[in-house]
Amino acid sequence: MTETMEHRSESRLRDTGHTLHAHQRIQSIYTDMAARTFSSAFKQHLSYFSHGGNGIITAPSALYGALGLGLNLPFSVVLSVALPLLYGNTGPFKTQVDVESVQIERPQLQALGDPSQRAYTRAEVLETVKQDSWVNWMHVLNLWSLAADGKGLMSAEDVRSCQKGTLMVDVAKRRKSRENRLLFSRGGPFS
Repeated sequence: MTETMEHRSESRLRDTGHTLHAHQRIQSIYTDMAARTFSSAFKQHLSYFSHGGNGIITAPSALYGALGLGLNLPFSVVLSVALPLLYGNTGPFKTQVDVESVQIERPQLQALGDPSQRAYTRAEVLETVKQDSWVNWMHVLNLWSLAADGKGLMSAEDVRSCQKGTLMVDVAKRRKSRENRLLFSRGGPFS
């Protein structure tokens, strides 16, 4: 019986080591991404989903990135399939995305100008793309969903970070804390 308990204890320590290693790997990926810059804020946001910030998005790297943003597994899987379908431009059957060669641009809340020191509601953020395509509308809605707090407000700091292209990295850093979880209604964890 004692051997079994010792074996379980060793197994738990090993699992904790793997978790710690994965956490350190995620940290280095975020650091690499922050160091590389792309030609636009949209491409900077897309690069978050590439492995190690190398600028090539695959379904597994997109899944890894989506989970890092605090999305639940079903939302993460949908996003990891959708990104290559929407922007795929390289690899077998164009299933990979070379971020720098993406020809499409999406709004990054530049229409808000230099944000004031107040927070923005969903309606105010979506007003910036009212006359735009539904894809851009969904894109801006997703940016708001990831960044808004529990009261539904997106801070001026998050708007600035969106305009610079660093919002995904900033949100991923915040999601490490249990206190800053994405709401279930916005694709967050089930529990």
